[in-house]
Amino acid sequence: MRTTLILPILVLSIFSWLIAAANWEVGIATAEARIDKKEAFVGIVEATRDEERNITSVKLILDHRRAFYQVNLDERGKALGRELDKKRAEVKGILEMQGLEKVLIVLHFQEVQESATQRLARE
Repeated sequence: MRTTLILPILVLSIFSWLIAAANWEVGIATAEARIDKKEAFVGIVEATRDEERNITSVKLILDHRRAFYQVNLDERGKALGRELDKKRAEVKGILEMQGLEKVLIVLHFQEVQESATQRLARE
């Protein structure tokens, strides 16, 4: 009788451990995927449009030119591309990992005037 009870208990224990391990991995992945810290970035906005002039992507090219962030194409992201394409902007937002790419979720943006030196360096 003891032998018949041990097997189901053992199976249930292993199953419980597997569920706990899977939940642990999901929790870690979720924490890494979203950085809930608001940050400010300054750079040049670059919008790409299709043949019908719809915005298909928006990038924020950071001032030091070594990096850029893809912008999430929600309402604010599209507004950034529409209003400040080819202009220098300060963008406040949250970085989120989407696959292997950091995507900037825009919370607020404003145009920032660039100096003559910055304009020459960009051209």
